[in-house]
Amino acid sequence: MKASSALLIAAAFLTACDSPSSVDSTAPAPTPDNDAETIISSDQWHAAVHGAALIRIYQQNVYVGTDVDAVIEAGASSSDPAVLFGALLAALQTFDATDWSARANRMADEIRRQGPDVVSLNEISTVARRGLGDYGVADNTTDFLPIFMSALAVRHLDYRVVGQVKNTEVFIPLSIDPNTGEIINGPDGLPAAFASLVDYDVLLARRGVGVSNVTAKNYQAYLPVNLGPIPVAIKRGYVGADLTILGRSFRVVSTHPEPRTPVKEVQEAQVAELLQDLSVTTLPVVVAGDFNSEPSDPAGSPHDQMIQAGYTDLWTARIGRPESSATCCHSPDLQDATSMLDRRLDYVWIKADAHRRVGPAVMTVFGDELKERTSSGLWPSDHGGLFAGVVLVPSQIAQR
Repeated sequence: MKASSALLIAAAFLTACDSPSSVDSTAPAPTPDNDAETIISSDQWHAAVHGAALIRIYQQNVYVGTDVDAVIEAGASSSDPAVLFGALLAALQTFDATDWSARANRMADEIRRQGPDVVSLNEISTVARRGLGDYGVADNTTDFLPIFMSALAVRHLDYRVVGQVKNTEVFIPLSIDPNTGEIINGPDGLPAAFASLVDYDVLLARRGVGVSNVTAKNYQAYLPVNLGPIPVAIKRGYVGADLTILGRSFRVVSTHPEPRTPVKEVQEAQVAELLQDLSVTTLPVVVAGDFNSEPSDPAGSPHDQMIQAGYTDLWTARIGRPESSATCCHSPDLQDATSMLDRRLDYVWIKADAHRRVGPAVMTVFGDELKERTSSGLWPSDHGGLFAGVVLVPSQIAQR
């Protein structure tokens, strides 16, 4: 087969909107709806393009559901406990209103439609609080991951957790004796009133995808902050694994580095550590995540670091219809009347191995159109998600 024909076959199947007749019968069946944004591809082209490798991935910063930065800023800016408490109450009220269960179900609907092999999730959280009923905040623990997995299962989507990395943990005791300053505990030994947050990055794979060499790691560089008298380490990390899809293996990583402010050096050190860790693999590498870096950022920024390390920003390699590339950010309450996305912070990066090159690729943004909101009018996240599909073709084919 001529190289041009092979690439045309790959491109045609990547952009097909019809339900695929898949070589891998374990892949979730997409929902055909004649929507040009559907990136489902048929796997049958593998029989025609010998040695090629195909991967489809969904990258989503799911959003914790409230402005955590506002709480951090309140705690760091004032020694008055009332300032932190007020910010915390407002954050919890927003969290309740942004309804993680409804948003998770909306994402699961799109996963059913698109049928990715791999799902990369940032800001998968566990949020707990108790003892705040007098302030209109009910006792509750919301564990994001089980809710998300349940939303997939209800739709008969068979995905499993490949791995997860626990990042930042914040625990704020709120039942404090005003005379002694001591914490007043409940019968279980925990404060009678408290609020807590744990943050994770998570990697999922559909049934039929082989998994090995799972790694979960926190970066050495982190941002220390103070919530009033409480010191907090804002940790970030990555979770990665070797995934085998239709007989072809990739190293796939999900990560969410620190924002560039207030200390860009922390962010850059985290990405440098990631790249160093990935430099030892001989497999093609896919890195997905909210990188908190724009393409216009200066030399040394995460976007520049990835480019200099030989990674391809998949958005720049895509085919298909033009569309906005912005992925950030809707308002904290997710109730914008129109899309507020105006910056590109979220990426799927890919680096081929010694025997292949990046071939046809497609990518679409999810969560930037009104039709993609929940039934109650919430945007699925403050970030747009990315559905991407890419073909790695043998070097000799790519060069002809």
